[in-house]
Amino acid sequence: MDVDAFAAAADQLLRELHDRLDRRVSAYDTPGPRVLVAGTPSPMGNAKVHYAVESSGMRIVADESCTGSRYYRDLVDESAEALEGLLDAVADRYFAIDCPCFSPNRERIDHLVEMVDAYRVDGVVQNILSFCHGYNVEAKAVEQALQRKRIPTLKVVTDYSFEDVEQLRVRVEPFREILQARIPA
Repeated sequence: MDVDAFAAAADQLLRELHDRLDRRVSAYDTPGPRVLVAGTPSPMGNAKVHYAVESSGMRIVADESCTGSRYYRDLVDESAEALEGLLDAVADRYFAIDCPCFSPNRERIDHLVEMVDAYRVDGVVQNILSFCHGYNVEAKAVEQALQRKRIPTLKVVTDYSFEDVEQLRVRVEPFREILQARIPA
């Protein structure tokens, strides 16, 4: 997309979102369990897990993935004036990324627990692409950390194809029922 057109569209979206916030207009017509999607990237065109979650009545309120909050979390410190300081700041930012390919990786689990509190999350869907083994390896540690906070998790391992969308829904809908039963009336 043309950079200027993208910037203009982003600015328009930002104004609309601020207006909706001022008017207290939700993104959803009906309430539902608040869910955080964690895990592997969801590049453009690969939103089937998000679709299965939201079309089942859950509300994605946060995204902890390679293509989610990591893009704008821990931004580069621009306060250095010399080139060497700026390069160090860029390196520091990228060393702070808590991708499972780095080990040990307690930072990611700690950040997930913080996000659960910050976004008042009812449950976490771990979205894992078949080839992204680091997330699959960490899935049990994530589940255990969230169990200590009494937050249910659902681990979904899938690929880029769309053949399993209905199978995903069959797994996602009971998860929604579990979360819904835990929400006070």
